[in-house]
Amino acid sequence: MFKEGWKTDLEKFLAVDGRDEAIDSIMNNRHLIAHGKEQDSRLSLAQVKSYLNKAIEVLEYIENQCQI
Repeated sequence: MFKEGWKTDLEKFLAVDGRDEAIDSIMNNRHLIAHGKEQDSRLSLAQVKSYLNKAIEVLEYIENQCQI
């Protein structure tokens, strides 16, 4: 069972520093690539690194929430 405030807290965390946009972009590009439309993804290495760093921040945040 999840704590009541987790959703709200996570949404607030995601809204900072483009974290939510990074997660959305990872998912959207994953779908394009998985469906053979990688030419539509237009990802640069710098973008991938930035998205990865933000995704790691989100995963660490969720991990910390689960330990409380």
